[in-house]
Amino acid sequence: MRILGIDPGSGTTGYGIIETDGSQHTAVLCGAIKTNPRQPFHERLLKIHTDLCAIVAREKVDIMGSRKCFMLPTCSRLSAWAMPGGLRCWLLRSSESVSSNTHPGN
Repeated sequence: MRILGIDPGSGTTGYGIIETDGSQHTAVLCGAIKTNPRQPFHERLLKIHTDLCAIVAREKVDIMGSRKCFMLPTCSRLSAWAMPGGLRCWLLRSSESVSSNTHPGN
């Protein structure tokens, strides 16, 4: 089984893939998707989506998980906090064979 872990962010989205049989775990790939902070938010989100979809397809990912995000009511960049959950849903719609889970994070 191949598992993709995502650390979401609109500027830098980290990712890592491991392969496991339940007792042996092997690192397959890790990296970061960086976006240009001068680009509009929707263009940055599209880049993250496009790159993650390519990784999922190329690496034959079976399941993915990401850090659960929280919302700050006073945050002026509320969309940045809300983005990762939406990104995960968007990615899953593009990758019907991949299941998903979230982790509460720190």
